[in-house]
Amino acid sequence: MDTQISAGDIVKVPFPTDDGRTLPHYGVVVLVESTFGGEVVTVTYGSSKKVSISGHLAHEMVLWEKEDLEAAGLSQPTRFDFKVTARFRPEECAQIGGLRLDDPVTMGKLRRALGAVHGF
Repeated sequence: MDTQISAGDIVKVPFPTDDGRTLPHYGVVVLVESTFGGEVVTVTYGSSKKVSISGHLAHEMVLWEKEDLEAAGLSQPTRFDFKVTARFRPEECAQIGGLRLDDPVTMGKLRRALGAVHGF
């Protein structure tokens, strides 16, 4: 059964590194595009290292509350850096959860991070 990947999903992907390797990381899907070659999924970089709830950067979104972590399928606080993205084929994305897009607090965090990156 194929799972439809959508913006706001939390996925595990083989994120590229500066030295050419790939490492499994969690990320937020920010865009799913249809192209002539098939669908392309743009994912932000997520990390559970150096997470600061109050001191994160404007272009970062931190999930740390129990409800958010459970919905996202994450076991520990995680920051997502919306300045760092990579593109994947849908079959490279293992969906594990999603953002609580119906929650005003989550949407506020998401809007702030996207606004810091895109200037709106």
